[in-house]
Amino acid sequence: MIRSPRIEIVGCGIAAATSALLASQRGYAVSFERGSNPSERIVSVPRDTVDLVQGLTGLSIVRTVPSRWVTARRVAWESREFSSMPLEVLVFDADALARAIAERFVSQEFEVIAATENAPPSDWTVVAEGRTAGIARVTAGVRQAVGGWVAGLPGLDEATMVVACVPHAWIFAAPHPVSGITLIAVHPPARSGVAPRDILGDAVDFLWPGFGASVKRHSGRSVPAAPSFAPDCASHGRIAAGEAAVSFDPLRGDGVGHAVRGALLAQSIIAAIASGADQGPCLTYYRSRLVCAFAEHVQTCSAHYRRAWNAPVWCDEIALMSECIAKTAAERPLGFRLEGRELVPA
Repeated sequence: MIRSPRIEIVGCGIAAATSALLASQRGYAVSFERGSNPSERIVSVPRDTVDLVQGLTGLSIVRTVPSRWVTARRVAWESREFSSMPLEVLVFDADALARAIAERFVSQEFEVIAATENAPPSDWTVVAEGRTAGIARVTAGVRQAVGGWVAGLPGLDEATMVVACVPHAWIFAAPHPVSGITLIAVHPPARSGVAPRDILGDAVDFLWPGFGASVKRHSGRSVPAAPSFAPDCASHGRIAAGEAAVSFDPLRGDGVGHAVRGALLAQSIIAAIASGADQGPCLTYYRSRLVCAFAEHVQTCSAHYRRAWNAPVWCDEIALMSECIAKTAAERPLGFRLEGRELVPA
């Protein structure tokens, strides 16, 4: 009889909480120290990801965390003129959802391993600490992002988001799920000597003159925004999931969807190996899937930044993305496929 593996989950975000819940649902003993992230991280998530999260966790996002459906997007990317298009995304705080999934895990009568010195050793460690996981990474650029909030902006209602280039950055503005408008400005590091408040305020002032001074920034520093990949994302007894393995540019990435799908794929790999599958091919397949996702994302981002009306601002970033694309061996995942929650032979 094959013993069920013991799983240690490291992290406190959506990938970590989902990994703990999925492992528990398989009957595995789980060690998961629920961390607390007091900050908020407002995200916009497409309908298919909302459905996936709800299907895997049993949680209704709109009933669990403050959220708001956005049904229109105004874009000024290839020119300074805005165009409007229909949209269906849900805006909410990803950290609040992570806490809700963790609570779901705790509320179930699963076997939880206490994290003590005498605790039995884990068979697998799932690292889901985001970009701060301490794993060497391949990074497609050095651009950064700064976030903030403003009470209101002219012409921006509760169901519309904005994505627009400004002279030295690009900006995302969307209804905050509770009140006001959440903001993100992504900028090249050439502006790193400028205070984050000024970067965000300048971006707002370009589109909404006079409103930049009203912006309240989330923190005093910018954070990495370029896509990155951890080549050592899977090895014997250790597997990285979510942003610890691959992180996306906020321009073209569904971070919540990636976190949940990454947790699902990681758990399917562990389950296949626990059921007797050869570990080497399974881990190779996992890495190949992530390499392909990373390479495709970087190619899409590169094409998008090239089309921006402020493309000269991004020339160094575009060059770094091109170098990364050339160096990344986008192996085709072979041997397996994901069918529902299970890894099966292709």
